[in-house]
Amino acid sequence: MRQTIQLPFVAIALVVGAIGGHRAFAPRSSSSRPPNMAAVRMESLFDGLNERAVAKTEIDALEADIRAQAASREAQIKGMEEELQDIIDDARREPLTDEIALKKLNLKFWVEQALAELEVEKALRLRLLYINIKKAIKDLAEAEEYDIIVLDDSIEEPTFERDSRIPAQAQVQQQIITSKILYLESSFDITDDLIMRMNNAFRNVDTGP
Repeated sequence: MRQTIQLPFVAIALVVGAIGGHRAFAPRSSSSRPPNMAAVRMESLFDGLNERAVAKTEIDALEADIRAQAASREAQIKGMEEELQDIIDDARREPLTDEIALKKLNLKFWVEQALAELEVEKALRLRLLYINIKKAIKDLAEAEEYDIIVLDDSIEEPTFERDSRIPAQAQVQQQIITSKILYLESSFDITDDLIMRMNNAFRNVDTGP
């Protein structure tokens, strides 16, 4: 029943900053200077954010509560089934048998509903985190005068899982064809700066005035 927050590491570009021309990549002034560009490693960003760590802890607690409640109800049903084994009188067995069946059915529906609500909560937390990331990137871009900030999806070498149902060659091929950036000079990377900015902002919100 344990599930984790799956974080979406897809190759998308995060375009931020004030755009001054008719095209998204045009410089702010009429000069012919190239756009000031930076890049973010999304997976590293997610791993480094305190906000994400807190959300994961809270989601794990919700999952644990669901498991605990389910285990408690299952134990109750098991106790009723053990009691049923000692009952010979049909007049007593039938009502208890029906009650056990009803409790099992209710438990099944409750678990399904609880897990569905948990998935909604995960989606809400992930959406909020992404919104906050976009805002932080925009603020950083404006502060540092970046024209464009992209997702660094470059990989040193493709990997694959031997036990996966997807053929190993297909796994490698998928990573190759979905990667948009093949090389990026390290000075373009602002991931650590963004992590620090967002963690400081989250700390201030968490502690309050």
